[in-house]
Amino acid sequence: MIFISVDPDCLDDSFCRRVGIAVGKLRLAPVLGKHVPSPLGRLLRQPLVPYSVLADAPFAVVEDGDAARAFVAAAARRLDEPVNVVAPGAITALQATLRGRRLPVPIVGPEWGLARRASHLVGAPIPEHVIELLHRGRLADGSRSDELLGLSPRLTTPDVIDRLYSWESVVRIGAVHSPARGSEEVA
Repeated sequence: MIFISVDPDCLDDSFCRRVGIAVGKLRLAPVLGKHVPSPLGRLLRQPLVPYSVLADAPFAVVEDGDAARAFVAAAARRLDEPVNVVAPGAITALQATLRGRRLPVPIVGPEWGLARRASHLVGAPIPEHVIELLHRGRLADGSRSDELLGLSPRLTTPDVIDRLYSWESVVRIGAVHSPARGSEEVA
């Protein structure tokens, strides 16, 4: 039996070891993928992207497919220790914004409150952990994933960001009037 945890404090490891349960802890970088509801992904896909002008710190991400493969590998290998799952390389918010041909908006301290409210109004709320990532960065050493899981992420952090911008945009489908039926239908 195996239990895979994404929270290192959610289980008592000593109990699990006594009863023969492997406790593999996957520490995931922010996951971005076409079908992943990511606050960081929504923020970076906006036409105007705020970034911290005083601390444009580097961060790393991981693609959803690479994260899923890591879970499968951890279960198959009965992973029994923590491992970081993170794409190689790093990027800053300004670099990511420019790669996506978005307009970077330099933000200093108190302006983040305004940026958060504006972003929320356009449907991309910025939670505290994303602001922390943009200010302080978030890097991890994922070099042991090859040793412990038998795989490394296929995509680098810049590759994941490039894919983020290549996804098709959401197209809202509204109601249209159908003269034949005399009622509204969804187009």
